[in-house]
Amino acid sequence: MSSDRDLNINPPQNPPDVHSVPASVTRRELDHLVATVGERDGWDFSRVRLENEPGPWEYEEVVRRFLRPTDRVLDVGTGGGELFIELSDAYAEGVGVDNNPDMVRTASRNRPGSLRDRISFDVMDGRALTFDTDAFDVVLTRNTRFWPEQIVSVLRRGGYFVCQQVGEHMGQPIFDAFGWGTSGAYWRRVFADQGDPLLSRDEISATFAALDCHIVATGHIDN
Repeated sequence: MSSDRDLNINPPQNPPDVHSVPASVTRRELDHLVATVGERDGWDFSRVRLENEPGPWEYEEVVRRFLRPTDRVLDVGTGGGELFIELSDAYAEGVGVDNNPDMVRTASRNRPGSLRDRISFDVMDGRALTFDTDAFDVVLTRNTRFWPEQIVSVLRRGGYFVCQQVGEHMGQPIFDAFGWGTSGAYWRRVFADQGDPLLSRDEISATFAALDCHIVATGHIDN
């Protein structure tokens, strides 16, 4: 994880007008919206009609800056594999893992026949990755739990780990409405009750640093 590469993260230009979104909808209008979206297949929300203020960076764009055509890549918590498959033009070989067998079946079904020799999907818990040491050039994860020691164990020296997690204040108006505090505080309580503490962004960075990793960049988006 050693690199001084500048992420050069800048907010996109000409953001959409989020004020055009209605403040409320009727039950009939909501039922109509649900019917037009269709069934979810994996974690692909491309059919969901969403309008919000753009963040300062996009996960896919950042990931592509760290991928090379010769890389072997691991995607932890791949879900339906949609984004991992979309990134396939930027790496040589990939493995997507998820602890949910249904998601792995969906990802395998989403994988085009032309990629069967390059991308595989398997059921695996992120707390116990069963790959060899130094097996991957890049490890990815998005909006799912991961364990730094496991990531480092399968990542080659000089490789990259790129992740995106739910922000401390993600969906804050909802948490305010129910009196839940913040997203970060709520989920830390949930996982603490399960005996599996959820690390903050700073704690994650400190853990990787203690594992002899160089932190290229961190950031957060609250919306």
